[in-house]
Amino acid sequence: MIGLINDVGTAWAAYFGPVVLQNTMFVAVILIVLYLLRNASARLRYTMGLIGIVKLLLPPFVPIRPSESTSAVLVPLSQLVPGAAPVAGISGPGPQAAVERLEWAGVLFAVWLGVTAIYIVGTVLSTVRLRLALREASDITETMAPQYVGDTLIRLCESRRIAMPLTVGLRPTKIFVPTVWRQWSDDCRGMILRHEVAHIRRRDGVAQALQILAQSLYFFHPLVWYLNRRIHEYREMACDDAAAGRATDTRLRYSEHLANIAESAVLSPLTGDSVSALLRRKHELLKRIQYQLKEGKMNSLSRFRTALMIAGLALLVVPLSGYIGTSAPGDHAGDAQEGTTKDDGMRHVTVGIVSSEKIKVDGTSTSMSGLKEHILANLEIDPENAVLRVVCDDSTPMGALFDAQRVLAELDLLKVSYMSDNYEAFPLVLPSRQLEEKMKEIPAQHIAKLVIDRSGGVLLEGRKIELVELDKVVKERISDDPMLIVSLHADREATYGQYVSALHQLKKGGAQRIFVNNSPS
Repeated sequence: MIGLINDVGTAWAAYFGPVVLQNTMFVAVILIVLYLLRNASARLRYTMGLIGIVKLLLPPFVPIRPSESTSAVLVPLSQLVPGAAPVAGISGPGPQAAVERLEWAGVLFAVWLGVTAIYIVGTVLSTVRLRLALREASDITETMAPQYVGDTLIRLCESRRIAMPLTVGLRPTKIFVPTVWRQWSDDCRGMILRHEVAHIRRRDGVAQALQILAQSLYFFHPLVWYLNRRIHEYREMACDDAAAGRATDTRLRYSEHLANIAESAVLSPLTGDSVSALLRRKHELLKRIQYQLKEGKMNSLSRFRTALMIAGLALLVVPLSGYIGTSAPGDHAGDAQEGTTKDDGMRHVTVGIVSSEKIKVDGTSTSMSGLKEHILANLEIDPENAVLRVVCDDSTPMGALFDAQRVLAELDLLKVSYMSDNYEAFPLVLPSRQLEEKMKEIPAQHIAKLVIDRSGGVLLEGRKIELVELDKVVKERISDDPMLIVSLHADREATYGQYVSALHQLKKGGAQRIFVNNSPS
């Protein structure tokens, strides 16, 4: 279980870390825009804020291919431990590796998942509790009460359990008002009703649900908290605009009504709300009053400038929506780029293998029978300074890979890097003929024979184990024998995806000595 949490945590950190950084930059831009629009209408500021929420929930969609410099550096043949081919770039743990412990990525993921779940569940329970409390609400049948939003009749209900008018749900059909509703003037009740109907018409329930989801995912982020508070204020102010209209006298009357409601909310008996919640709502009402009083002096933006600003933010989403991608094997194997020489002085040659009859070397088509001649005739490769990037479909049979690797071994091209959609590049050094002979001299007790059968099953010393448990088993074996060599063989009908998955499980288990056994013996 700990191993699974560590695996998921590592993948989550690699994905979520860049997302947080990019979204932090975008939210910062949104807040700057909101500051520049501080004298604009609440509706415009609300729209800008919602763009920030959508960006927070938008998964990254722009692939970023990692640079070759991030790949593990291959170990030269001169550094090989006699009798084994070590996996390059692995700093394997020592004998204590058998004791599993949570890594920092696993801990962070567990905390993040737990708090996010608590936040979402808590919100759902609060909504359910509010709905249960409002079940005893009674309908108000005055003539002014019924309202239609589209084809939906909006009912008005009175409840002693609340202190402020409200609606509940994504698409509410009821407006709930407190019992002091009857003490308000007809003008006040009409304006408040228009305010709540505006919430329903604008689908503010859906927007609020998106805010809750964004806040749960970014509970640790102060800028997200601040943005959500601003959006809440702008939403209420925008509905106030719909309720009060444009006339100065109605805005003044509406502000007076808000002030009276704020006082009655604090003086009302404590029902479902705490004192702090009521005081906070009073403070929010006072800010809405200030907005109504200064609305006539606000700057207005033309539709063109507004559209230009929204388009600019939409375009900014693209460069801030990147994720780390990998080179695509399989059907893309034929599109492999030409070999290049990197800053490390190594010549990188891409070998795309789909089947024995369909192979491409640096984009040029060939077959297994012509692979050797093609390399000799068309490529000037120094074996000591060449790395073969093997690009395959996950479904490519291992028989085709073994045949290709035999050809590479005959040419002393032993440094390979397995490319996969699901994993980072896996570099290693293939065994030479001399190394294969030396393996026969290694005592059997120091060799763990690992076989992947044609169905993808994993056999370690003849005992079948689950692939997800391979790293744990290997850790235990290494703790007993730190010099353990894992001899890995796959059936010719096994798939490349299964083979690479097993290699990465060995890496997790701390195996530093992996012998690539291409023969069934």
